[in-house]
Amino acid sequence: MLFRSVTALYIGLTEKSVWYTIIDKLWNNVVRDYALPFTPVNADMVATCTTTGSIVRFASSDDTKHIESYMGDTLAGGIVIIDECQSMALDVLQPLVEEIIIPSLGDTTEAHPDQGRLVLSGTIPTTPHGYFYHKWIEGNTWDKHSWNRFQNIFLIKQDVTLAKTLETLNITDRDPMIRRLWFGELVFDANETAYRYSSARSTYTPPKVTKRDLGPFHCTFSD
Repeated sequence: MLFRSVTALYIGLTEKSVWYTIIDKLWNNVVRDYALPFTPVNADMVATCTTTGSIVRFASSDDTKHIESYMGDTLAGGIVIIDECQSMALDVLQPLVEEIIIPSLGDTTEAHPDQGRLVLSGTIPTTPHGYFYHKWIEGNTWDKHSWNRFQNIFLIKQDVTLAKTLETLNITDRDPMIRRLWFGELVFDANETAYRYSSARSTYTPPKVTKRDLGPFHCTFSD
């Protein structure tokens, strides 16, 4: 069987969170438990497969220049996972995806004839905004997958945990935060926006004015 060397890239929020949550707690354990032929992740956040030469790179969205330096490696045939997308600013995530990642995924060659894959991963944001949210709503070309806490096979007794959470926070299971985080529903609350905006309450209606023509200036004054 022919194994092609490919590049995989994981992008998290911050370098610290990537090291602690992904590399130390997840990647290193998987490599150890399944005896995978990878070198330890080095200071540049890179691990190399000793049998195929494939590379796994780790990076964070708070250092896009670091990610750009990786683009010398074609991502054709590989995979890019961008995690915690709901917390990434639009002016960071959009150019990262559209100007850096997607072009590199399409750098197909005879050695790598297949395009790479891109995974945008995250949770429902607090408010209905952001690149990730709009790609979920409008991105009909994306293959979408979702699940809530009760569908997560690794979590147990979620009904008990939810009941305790509701008691502690003194809220009901109809609270928008609960519907989002526990049931995976696109439910939002205007109180979670910066200005507590409500169309009925906040829309300005100008007063009626009496027009008075003041010659060439044509100003209007209210009585």
